[in-house]
Amino acid sequence: MSNQTATISTSFPAPAKPTPASAAARTKRQLEGPIFSTLLKLSAPNILNLLAFTGMVTFDGFFLGKLGSDALAGASLVFPWVMLVLQSTNSGMGAGVSSAVARAIGAGNPERANALVFHAFLLALALGAIFSGLMLFGGPTLFRLMGGQDDMLDAALTYAYVALGGAAAICTLNFMGNAVRGTGNMGLPAGMLVACVLAHIAISPILIFGFGPLPPLGAAGAAWGLVLPFAVGGAWFVWYLHSGRALVQLRFRGIAPAWELFADILKVGVPGLVNIAITNLSVVALTGVAGRLGRDVAIGYAMGARLEYIMQPIAFRSRSASAPRSSPWSAPTGAPASIDARARSR
Repeated sequence: MSNQTATISTSFPAPAKPTPASAAARTKRQLEGPIFSTLLKLSAPNILNLLAFTGMVTFDGFFLGKLGSDALAGASLVFPWVMLVLQSTNSGMGAGVSSAVARAIGAGNPERANALVFHAFLLALALGAIFSGLMLFGGPTLFRLMGGQDDMLDAALTYAYVALGGAAAICTLNFMGNAVRGTGNMGLPAGMLVACVLAHIAISPILIFGFGPLPPLGAAGAAWGLVLPFAVGGAWFVWYLHSGRALVQLRFRGIAPAWELFADILKVGVPGLVNIAITNLSVVALTGVAGRLGRDVAIGYAMGARLEYIMQPIAFRSRSASAPRSSPWSAPTGAPASIDARARSR
C-alpha cells in the first residue's frame, strides 16, 4: 500500500464497543440464508427506492397541470434529466459505492470502508456540480433543441435551474444512502426516500400555489419541493455516518484523497452510470422529438414515459441486492467463528 493509503488507515481507530448482535444476526442471514428469499428481502426496499423517485417526479405533473399546459409541457422537457440524476446516482454510481463498501467490509478492512465513504462524499459533490454546471450553461440551448419556446421554454428553465441546480443534494443523499446499503442495511435508505416523497407531497402544493405570506412560486415551487427534502435527507445521512451509529463512518480529518479509492468506486459505478445514461438519454431524445411536434404531443409522450419509468425499478434494483449478499462479508465482533470462516472463504 502507498504511504497515502497508510495515512488513511491510521486515521480510523476501531470502534470501542463491539458490533451489536443484530448486525451479527443480519450478517449470518445473508451468509447462510436461502439465496432466493434473501435476494427478495434485499431487493424489495431497493425497488421501493426507484418507485419513490418516479412517484416524486410524477406527482409534480398533477399540480403543474393546474398552472397550465405550458408549465406542464416545460416540466416534461426536464423530467428525463431529473430522472437521469436520480437514477444515475442511486442505481448507477450509487451501486459502485455500495459495492466498494461491501467488498471492503467483506475483506475485513473497516478502515478502508470508512475511507471509501469519504471518497463517495467527494464524488457526490463533484457529480452534483457537473450536473448543475451543464444545466446552468447549456440549459437554454438544450431545451430549445427539445422544442421548448416562449412560455414553455421559460417554465422548463424555471423548473430545471432549481431541480438540477440542487443536484448536489440529490447526489449526496443517494451516495451516502448507498454507503449504508453496502453494510447490508437496505431498510434505512429506503425509509429515508419514502420520507422524502411524503415531504415532497406535503410541501409542493404550498410552494407551487403559495400559502398565507408565502407567495406562489409556480414551476420553481415544484422543483424546490424536490430539492429541499433531498437536502435535508442528505444532511441527515452525513450526520448519521459521521456520528458513528452506522457500521461505517464518514470522517473529514486526516484523509488525503487517493485515486485508488476513487477507482474502486468508479470501476463498478461507471458501467452502471453508462447503462442508466443510455436508457434516460433515449427518453430525452424521444421527448425532444415529441416537443418539436408541439406542446400537446410533448405532454402526451411525457405521460407515457412516466409509466415506463415505473416498470424499470423491478429490473434495476433487484440486481443490486446481490452486491451485499454475494460480497465476502466478515463476521462482526461477537459473531461465531464459523460465520467469519465462511465469510472469508466466499
